[in-house]
Amino acid sequence: MSGRRVAPAGFGRCLCFWGGAVGSGVLLAAAFPPFALPAAAWVALVPLWLVCARETPARILWAGWISALVFFLISLSWLNRVTVPGTIILSAVCALYTLPFTAVLALFYRVRPRPSAAANLAVMALGAAAWAGAEYARGVMFTGFPWNALGVSQYAQVPLIQIAAWGGVPALSALAVWVNGGVAATVLHYARNGARRTRPHVELAAGFLLMAAAFGFGWRGVMRASPSGDPVRVALVQPAIPQVREWTAPHVETIYRRLKSLSVAALRGAEPDLLIWPETALPDFARRSPRSRSFISEITTNGVPLLAGSMDLEWKGGRPVYYNSSILFDRTGAERAKYDKKHLVVFGEYVPLEKYLPFLRALSPNESDFSPGSKTVVFRGAGEVPPFSVLICFEDVFPDLSRAAVRAGARWLVNQTNDGWFEGTAASRQHLAHSVFRAVETRVPLVRCSNTGVTGAIDRFGRIHALLRSPEGEEDRPGFLTTAVLPVTDPPSTLYLEHGPWFGKSCAALAAVVLILLYIPYRRATA
Repeated sequence: MSGRRVAPAGFGRCLCFWGGAVGSGVLLAAAFPPFALPAAAWVALVPLWLVCARETPARILWAGWISALVFFLISLSWLNRVTVPGTIILSAVCALYTLPFTAVLALFYRVRPRPSAAANLAVMALGAAAWAGAEYARGVMFTGFPWNALGVSQYAQVPLIQIAAWGGVPALSALAVWVNGGVAATVLHYARNGARRTRPHVELAAGFLLMAAAFGFGWRGVMRASPSGDPVRVALVQPAIPQVREWTAPHVETIYRRLKSLSVAALRGAEPDLLIWPETALPDFARRSPRSRSFISEITTNGVPLLAGSMDLEWKGGRPVYYNSSILFDRTGAERAKYDKKHLVVFGEYVPLEKYLPFLRALSPNESDFSPGSKTVVFRGAGEVPPFSVLICFEDVFPDLSRAAVRAGARWLVNQTNDGWFEGTAASRQHLAHSVFRAVETRVPLVRCSNTGVTGAIDRFGRIHALLRSPEGEEDRPGFLTTAVLPVTDPPSTLYLEHGPWFGKSCAALAAVVLILLYIPYRRATA
């Protein structure tokens, strides 16, 4: 067929294919912690894009999957601490979500092997929509796993990330793909024409123009903002308790001793309005254990309310039901409110389909399952502290939970977590990156209290303004951090807060329609 692309043959073709696929995967991983090179995200897809412009559709789909597999195997390597097979399986499944993106490029370049500048702009937009739509789908399908979406790599770029208040992380991911497309189109033009035929690089200019507009929009919003609300002083305790599969008596004593010493020091030093312990800080069930209740009463007699992470137990139908909970105790040690974690970790806190596939229990470190909570809770009753909500563990990677909390009346957010299983890896830094976007999307501040990991505070624009570090600069050591939070006074209003993941949903729908429309001429051309 005239005009059909001819892929390079033999060794050169193999080198281009694997170099493009693996190269993009490595560059994507480089954009995230521990490497933390955010600039890599703006060119990471270029090698893969070049493969898509020269290869057959079937090989393009394989290249996309291989690229994403390399990315997830590298960026999720910290999961190997818990399960190597699980890491491989999860990476392979997550890599499938690149197929809509590569399918759009495969069909487009099959129909338009030598696109004009206008056609290039169209495929840049369609590729960005397909990528953002697939990321949205990855975050909601089969309980969802939105970890390390492309836009999250920019968490430290404060002006750029402000577009998340408009369209969530998918908007920033789409922008990054759009810029990648502009760079790829320019490289392809030079590769095909060299210096013989030059023209203005509209695609490259369009890519960076939109990026500059997003930067200017964000910078203007941050610079024009005025302080909102009176400061609240919170003391965040990071006990750094080592993770063990069985709690012995000495281990339990270490937990109580360290919590007490750090809490007393925090209360004595800065007179906070609220003391916060991390996820499952206590070694038993705080609401049922006489020792833990006595311990909590001893701490709260200092006149400061306590937010404690603890396991909880209820009896229903003669059977125990376990929860991963956050409990607020007032100045007298009385319980004021409790939140049960709603979004549980698959295989970490429950085993799906265990009734039918009992061998799956071997993939979980726990002998029993936790049960999910059923409602969003806004904590009130902590003295003069404005209402807040809690996100437990990796719940802060799910924007629907923080959105629901703020819409219910929370004026700031608390993430209680325990990244102790992954101490010394990039997991805690990647986890922190997701918290940044929950603050931007909802325009409320967020504090993180971790057993081991990153304990700190984030303002409503996503700026990390306080981190707990040892004198040597280590973030996973025992200690406490007292910092001021500025909860908003008026109900916040952002496009994302009002309309949710409208951008991700729209991109997913657009990608589905485009794939159908591109497939029709492709079938005609190959019939």
